[in-house]
Amino acid sequence: MTLPAITLSQWQVSPVNRKEQRDEFSSALERIRVLGSVFQTIYEWFGSPGIGKSTLLRLLIEDCHNANASYAFINFKDKSYPQAETSFEKGEVDATRLIEDLINGLSDADSLKVKQAIKTYRSIPADEKERANKQLKHSDVARAFVRFVGDVSKHDPVVMLFDETESADPELVAWLEEWIVNPLIQNGRCLIVWAGRRPQRWKRFEVRRRLRSQELGLFDAKGTVELFESNSKYPLTELSDPVRRLTLGHPFADVVALRRLDTLAKEGRIPQRDQFSSIETDLIDGLVQDFVEKYAFKGLSKELANSCRILALVRQFDVILLREILTDALPSSYDNYKREEFGGLLSRLRATQLVWWDDRRKGYALDLTLRHILGENIRRHQPKVYAKVNQVAIGVYRDWIERAGDNRGIYIVEELYQQACLNLISEEDHPLKKTPLPVLLEQRLREYPQRDPDLRASALDRLYHELEDDPDLPRLISYRGRDELLSIVRTARVKVFSDSN
Repeated sequence: MTLPAITLSQWQVSPVNRKEQRDEFSSALERIRVLGSVFQTIYEWFGSPGIGKSTLLRLLIEDCHNANASYAFINFKDKSYPQAETSFEKGEVDATRLIEDLINGLSDADSLKVKQAIKTYRSIPADEKERANKQLKHSDVARAFVRFVGDVSKHDPVVMLFDETESADPELVAWLEEWIVNPLIQNGRCLIVWAGRRPQRWKRFEVRRRLRSQELGLFDAKGTVELFESNSKYPLTELSDPVRRLTLGHPFADVVALRRLDTLAKEGRIPQRDQFSSIETDLIDGLVQDFVEKYAFKGLSKELANSCRILALVRQFDVILLREILTDALPSSYDNYKREEFGGLLSRLRATQLVWWDDRRKGYALDLTLRHILGENIRRHQPKVYAKVNQVAIGVYRDWIERAGDNRGIYIVEELYQQACLNLISEEDHPLKKTPLPVLLEQRLREYPQRDPDLRASALDRLYHELEDDPDLPRLISYRGRDELLSIVRTARVKVFSDSN
C-alpha cells in the first residue's frame, strides 16, 4: 500500500500543528484493539481550501501504517466515477467503481465475492426493462462489500478515508451513506474519515450519532512559527508574526508567503522585522496569485471568481446586498442581469463551498482568509473600487438599521466595520470624508431611542456583546479603539436607567 501522492500545489511542506487530531484518531485505533470496538466511528474534518485537510489525511494514513490497520483512501477530486452505460437511478454515477477502488486499497484481503458481485451487476443488459433488477444487484454489491469489510475487521481495525468530498456526486454520497457507511460503522471496528470544505449533511440518525465533526482552524502564532522552522533553512521566524497578520495563520497561505521570503533570503534581500512593510504589497500579490487564483479559485468560472473578489469586501450579504454591490462595482458585467438572476448567482456561489452561511451574522460570507487577502489586495491596487463597495454596503446597512426595529445591533456593527475599512483609504488614493467610529456609533444610538428602558437596555447589551466579540475591529482600529466603542455603549446603558429614575 502506497501513500497518496502529494500534488505540486502542496509545495512539499512538512506538516505541523495537527497533533490533537492525530492523537484522537490513534486513540480510537488503540481502543478498537484493546476494547474490541468504539462508539464514535466517523471523524469528519472540514475547512477552507489549503487549511490542511489532505495533509492531515496523509498523516492519518501514516498512523494506520504504524498501527497495522487496514485502510483504503479515496480522493473524490481525482476520481470522477463516470456514468455507467445504465445508471442505477436517474442517471447517477456507477457506485461499483467506488467499491472497486475501496477493494484495491484493501487488496491484502480476499475480495473475490465482491468482485463477483460487481461482475454480475455489470453483466445485466442495459435496456430500460432491467432498471429495477440492476438497482437490486447494485445493492447486492454493497452487501457483499460490507460482509467483506466485516471479515477484514475481525482481525484489524479498518479505516476508510475520503478526501475532497465537496467534489463527490451528491447521489453517490447518499448511496454511500445508506449502503456502505451506515452498515460498516455499527460494529465499532471500522472508522470513516471524511474531509471536505464544509460539513456533510448526513441524513441518517444512526450515522449522525456516531459522528465527530470538527473544523480545522487557522494556525495560532506558535503553529506559524513551527511551520516556518520546519519548512525553511533560513532564519525567518521573526517574520512569522507579521506574515500571520497577512494570512491570519492559514497554513497554505503561510507557506506561499514563506516561499517568497525564502527567495528573498537566498538573494540576501530579506528585510528586518521593522522594515516588513516594504514587502507587504509584494507578499499580498503573491498570495493572490498562488493561493487565491491558482489554488482556491481553480476551476471557477470568470463570473464566480469576479463575484468572489468583490464580495470579499463585505463580511455578510444576502441576495439584495449582492445585487447592489455587484451592479455598482462591476456594472459592465452585471447591469444586464435581471433581479431574479441574482438568486441563481447566489446558488452557484454557495455550490463552490467558498461561500457559506454565517449563522452569527445571519448572512452569507466568503471564506475568511480569502476575504482578508483579497480585501487587502483591492485596497492597495484598486482604492476606488474598494471605496465604492464599502460606500454601497454602508448605504444598505443604514437602510436595514432604519427598518430593523429593536434588532439593530448586528447591522450597526456591520456599518462600523465597513466604515473602519473605508477609513483605511488615504486621501491620496481616494479623497473622501472619513467618519470616526465613535462619532458614528454615538449618532446611531441617538437616532433610534427605545422608550421602554428594559428593551433599550437589552438592545444595548446585545450591541455590546456584538462589539466585544467582533474579531475584525481590533485589527482595523486596535483594541484601544474597540474599547472606546464599548465604553460608549456602557455609558448609554447606564444612562437608560438614570433617565428612567
